Amino acid sequence: MSTESPVAAPRAAQPLWPRTLLLAVAAIESMSGLSNSVILFGDMSEVPGPGLGGLLIKISLALHPLFAVAALVFVSIGWISQAILALAAVLVIEWLSILPSAVHHGLDFQGPGAVFSTIYFLALPALALAAAALVWRHSPRQILPVLLVSIPTLAGMAGFAAFALGVMIYGF
Repeated sequence: MSTESPVAAPRAAQPLWPRTLLLAVAAIESMSGLSNSVILFGDMSEVPGPGLGGLLIKISLALHPLFAVAALVFVSIGWISQAILALAAVLVIEWLSILPSAVHHGLDFQGPGAVFSTIYFLALPALALAAAALVWRHSPRQILPVLLVSIPTLAGMAGFAAFALGVMIYGF
């Protein structure tokens, strides 16, 4: 009979790539949030929209870098669950910044990216809530929540890469 406590049993080795992916996503979101937060220190007339819509945009500009940097710190020290929750908060904050435009114009986005914009608007809160629910369920493997909070950032990077490739091929 073993004298070790089941609580003291070592956890199964987790693969390294989810933590690396989470670190990269947190770094990208931190840079994005910090570069956009500079608007708060400049002319506030640059922030579109009066009233509640403008307030939501200002709040998202202020909170996005805080949660993104917190996620970066959490994943750096190995607190993966907290990093996932911080990135889920970033997704909700990003969704809140899109909300005034969606309320004002509806989900009838125009242009070639209309389908992508609508899916993006509807998917952000769903991805954030699903990732948070999986973390709160204390799943021993956190690969799925890492993927859920990474999808919007990876999709944005893929769009940026496609645009950059198009500019390189066809010019601007």
